[in-house]
Amino acid sequence: MGERGYSVWAWLLQAFTGLLLVVLVALHMVANHFAKRGLLTYRDVAALFADPYWLVLQLALLFAVIYHGLNGLRAVILDAGLSPAGARRLDWALFALGAAMAAYGVGLALSIGGWLGSR
Repeated sequence: MGERGYSVWAWLLQAFTGLLLVVLVALHMVANHFAKRGLLTYRDVAALFADPYWLVLQLALLFAVIYHGLNGLRAVILDAGLSPAGARRLDWALFALGAAMAAYGVGLALSIGGWLGSR
């Protein structure tokens, strides 16, 4: 796929994740900040992350935020005018950063929810 095809898909995914973020952030805010009185304790958060449906929603939020943020950063940097080789290096660097952020976030969510180790 050429650069034009990549750009179309990147834009479509940017728009999709933007809409998805509106829905997921609304669900997150209602569940974490409006449905329960007072501050959530670590035990409250652990109980939420132990629920597989809640975990999937939170991981979807994580992945949408990572893609949307890094793809937006990519667009801003590319507007500065990189060479094709520089753009490829940028793509790989952002991919590596996104993969590291996703791995850390997934590991943390699974750990908090008690999915790693004994339950």
